[in-house]
Amino acid sequence: MQTLPDIPEKPAPNRDNILPEDTLALHVHEARTFRLVYATPRAAELMGFGLDDLRTQPNAFLADLTDTERQSLHARLAEALSGRSSRTFELDLRVRHRDGSVRLLRTAFSVSGTPENATLTGVTTTVLESEVPTVEPGLPPALLLAEAERRFGYGTWEWIMERDEVVWSDGLMRVFGYLPETFGPRVRNAAFFVSHVHPDDLPFVNECLVRSVESRTFVAFECRVRTADGRERWIFTEGRVLEVNDTTRIIGTLRDITENRVITQRLQQQETLLSDSENIFHYGIWVWEAGSEHITWSRGMFYLFDLNPDDYEDARVSTDLYLDFVHGDDLELVKQHAALMSQGQFPEFEHRILTRRGTEKIINGRGRSVVENGRLVRVIGITTDVTDERRSAERLRRTEVLLRDAELQFGHGSWEWDLATGEIWWSEGMMKMFGYQTGDFENPTTAEFYLSHIPPEELARNRQAVEQYVKTGIVEPFQQRIVTKQGETRIIYGWGKLLEGDTRLMGTMTDITERLHATERLTRSEALLSHAEVISRFGSWEVNLEKSEAVWSNGLWRLLGYNPVEKSGMIVRSELYY
Repeated sequence: MQTLPDIPEKPAPNRDNILPEDTLALHVHEARTFRLVYATPRAAELMGFGLDDLRTQPNAFLADLTDTERQSLHARLAEALSGRSSRTFELDLRVRHRDGSVRLLRTAFSVSGTPENATLTGVTTTVLESEVPTVEPGLPPALLLAEAERRFGYGTWEWIMERDEVVWSDGLMRVFGYLPETFGPRVRNAAFFVSHVHPDDLPFVNECLVRSVESRTFVAFECRVRTADGRERWIFTEGRVLEVNDTTRIIGTLRDITENRVITQRLQQQETLLSDSENIFHYGIWVWEAGSEHITWSRGMFYLFDLNPDDYEDARVSTDLYLDFVHGDDLELVKQHAALMSQGQFPEFEHRILTRRGTEKIINGRGRSVVENGRLVRVIGITTDVTDERRSAERLRRTEVLLRDAELQFGHGSWEWDLATGEIWWSEGMMKMFGYQTGDFENPTTAEFYLSHIPPEELARNRQAVEQYVKTGIVEPFQQRIVTKQGETRIIYGWGKLLEGDTRLMGTMTDITERLHATERLTRSEALLSHAEVISRFGSWEVNLEKSEAVWSNGLWRLLGYNPVEKSGMIVRSELYY
């Protein structure tokens, strides 16, 4: 049998010991050391300890057990961890109340997790009188057994294999929903018990019973049963073999473990949800006990650093190990925050780490201090991997800078119009185009603000166009005169499009005033040159020596006898001239 260490006197584990909202007498321990993980107020009340006592005395619940009870708990836990018996069992434990009385508590225990990192969950459901009742000498043992069954809610049975007879105690009848007064003969066959087993569990139970008969050693099991009043319950039964007068008998106990399974399942579901949440959202939770050189990590914290949580006992890591992963350029920053944490302060901050695989990550840390009686007890925090967010934000920032510089340099502007709210956001280039600087007006603005810059004679047409944009979500390319804040008339070219699956229009505008003026000047110059060529009877040309190509003016085509209208803009090869 596996030997477990004696219960040590150690500080409470690195997490909050009290769950104020719970009303069950629930207490959870680290299985190998029996250190208290947390307890509900109801558990504290039954044990006779204050909440502060439970925080500072992690072994308070087990401190006053007798040697026999302590050995029994050790043995049952060792069997559960080794897989030789069920991970769910019940024990009757004597606990000394702070008022001096001795209380006999019925506690259902459940073991979860791996043997190296197991958790022991206890639920105290029945309490005897505050004083253990005295027994008069000579009281029949059967009467004592019946009283114990009634008080602790379990049943006993005796199976005489050769005759296939099973003797039911009054407590066993009550577990299965029968009244002892109306149960009838208390000797039944094994088939009567099997008739209560849930159909889905029947093959498993039959296998256990066959193995028990063949091996002459009872195989303990748990299964679902249907009681006489139609309820579905979980039971656990175990026994031992006795050879009496050449007959093989098995005596055993059977307990209803339904509530304990529900609580264990709820805890496991919460642990699974937390683990899944950490994996999906890339975060982890940690606890630092004041004055300790270790930090307790959730599984999500280990995954952030590319570590296997099963490699670390009690999920604890040293502060030095954490610093080993910190990026060298951020080490001083982290040490400064560690110093603040020891003083009960933990401002939010970010720094880089190099994981076990050499991956560089950016993590964000936040925490809160737990202070009791004016003294820092612990700091609880959450660390989130924000690498993708920060790198995306940096790429966005660089893109916005490039866009802003391009807009300001080349007279462009961009806008975004939320058709659902009517708000229009202007870029800095748009503001400059209309004669504004950042902060001159509230941004986002509205369509009316844009229309206020349209010349009066064109306002009606533009208002109709804006209404059409709202209806159709289409902004065809357009050219429009505007009046800037300074009263200067400018000419803009714009267009826009509706984002797919959205209610937002996005578009750009370009100031083409100088471009149009330059085109007009060029047109006038070309007209003057053509007129001078007609009057003075001359022509002009331009030759590309590398390509042996030339462009002739209208006057030159005319001098050579061609119709300039037909030849205008033609590229002339040099051999045509010769």
